[in-house]
Amino acid sequence: MRGRTPWGPEGIESLPGSVVAKQRLQVLLEVLCGRCRVREACARLGVKAARWAQLRQHALRGALAALEPRLRGRRPRRRQGTAEQEEALAARVRELELALRLAQTRAEVAEICGAAASASPRNARGRGTRRTAADGDKEPTDAGGAANGGEKSADAGNVAQPSIVGATPSRVHGNGPLLWRADKAVWRRRGHRGARGWASQRPRRQAEAAVRNCLAATGAWARKQGWHLPVVASRLKVSERSLRRWSARQRCVLARGRPVVRPSLAVRQDVLLQLAEGGAGMSVACLRVAFPHVSRAELVDLRGRYRRLYRQRGRGRMARLTWTQAGVVWAADFAWPPEVIEGRYARLLSVRDLASGMQLAWRPLSGESAAETCGVLNGLFGEHGAPLVLKMDNGPAFRSEQLERMLSPEGVAVLYSPAYTPSYNGSAEAGVGAMKGRTQMQAWLRGASGSWTWEDMEAARQEANAACVGRRESSPTRAQVWALRPRLDEAARATLRAEVLRQQPKCVWPEAGAKAEVSGGSVLDKGCPWRVVLRRALVALGYLVLSWRRIPLPIKTQKADKNT
Repeated sequence: MRGRTPWGPEGIESLPGSVVAKQRLQVLLEVLCGRCRVREACARLGVKAARWAQLRQHALRGALAALEPRLRGRRPRRRQGTAEQEEALAARVRELELALRLAQTRAEVAEICGAAASASPRNARGRGTRRTAADGDKEPTDAGGAANGGEKSADAGNVAQPSIVGATPSRVHGNGPLLWRADKAVWRRRGHRGARGWASQRPRRQAEAAVRNCLAATGAWARKQGWHLPVVASRLKVSERSLRRWSARQRCVLARGRPVVRPSLAVRQDVLLQLAEGGAGMSVACLRVAFPHVSRAELVDLRGRYRRLYRQRGRGRMARLTWTQAGVVWAADFAWPPEVIEGRYARLLSVRDLASGMQLAWRPLSGESAAETCGVLNGLFGEHGAPLVLKMDNGPAFRSEQLERMLSPEGVAVLYSPAYTPSYNGSAEAGVGAMKGRTQMQAWLRGASGSWTWEDMEAARQEANAACVGRRESSPTRAQVWALRPRLDEAARATLRAEVLRQQPKCVWPEAGAKAEVSGGSVLDKGCPWRVVLRRALVALGYLVLSWRRIPLPIKTQKADKNT
């Protein structure tokens, strides 16, 4: 037989190992090959059958684990480092741990300083309570309403403590909770604390105490790791003496400077009454003349408090109107030319579509007469069709019965502006200003800038209608948007009438010559109820979109000589 001799159980003798292990493995292989019985194997090894079963199980498991597939190739050799290398690596690890701890300390100090700066009362500049994320979804209050109903008077709440928005536990140091949190809580005012003394210094003083504690904790940790205090102090950019003093004891948070001496409550109320009479724009110099015994800082603080409450309680609402369909609402208004046009016409009538900005009429009239106004509107109705709503001011021509009798058969609802409120018809006012500028340019190009003619006014109207609706040149022009408008039929007018009656069942649709009064205000008196009902109907039908925003009242400063 060619080849190598088969290697049987006798080859175990050439393997390294103890005699007992070799004997057990040789007997096990003989049993597996069928050369030996289990009884003979137990007798040769001097064990029982149970012990033999255990040895066999352990041997087979070990052989199976050794035969599992592994990575190919030789195993990498581990290099044994020297003692100097191990010491260098240990020093490097200590250096990196210190650098990491110092970086974390600097980040924590920056967070504390940033939170203290945002929570300082001086940064509010008298603008009232800061709104949190939960307050951002609340609907704004009406104009003239109290913005903070919990304040009884302007001088109340001087001892009120601040509150922190957030559910994280507060860290106490010195006199009270620190003003910084890990989740960047928002400082919220409660009442008025004033901007002087401890109320002003508290965020900064507590932030300084928190920074000192943070640096002291870092220094204590570094000393436990075997670092010397001068090295840690130089890395932290502080003196060794300060770091040692901060680590030795914790100081209470105290205010700096002289204590604030405030006048009595009666004097403060007198100052606030003076501000109420003179207005929020009264200067500090005028207050010092009226109250020479009160310090300037106190007067500045009281004036800032009054201005803050003035803005809070006097905030109104402003709406941005977006008209969605051309031809639904028109606006009409009279204007005055720089001089009488062609010696006959002393007034100008502007009629404009609010949705498209189309200038429908820009004509000179001899005066604000109802007959001429009805003639112009009747011509526009015949050419373009009557709108659903016509906005006008309270001029004698617009208030005339002749105009009401002309609009009533057409099914046009009249929307008058409130008394002495030209901003209610702001689109017409803005259109008049733009048309005056265009007409003046046409007259200047003709060589007579102060003398307007019919041709100048018509050229200005055509130029305005050729302008783009949007700011881009690719946007459609006003004339194009007007040409693509849907025609208004009787169904649209009936829908508007039904929606008005649904919004206010007590309202009566205006009829020609009707003077009926209803409870809660009449429709024909052009009062607030009719304007509100018509606005709600336009919004419900999708013709008008309102976007509201709150506006603070401006503070007008009065010009006065400097009082010394």
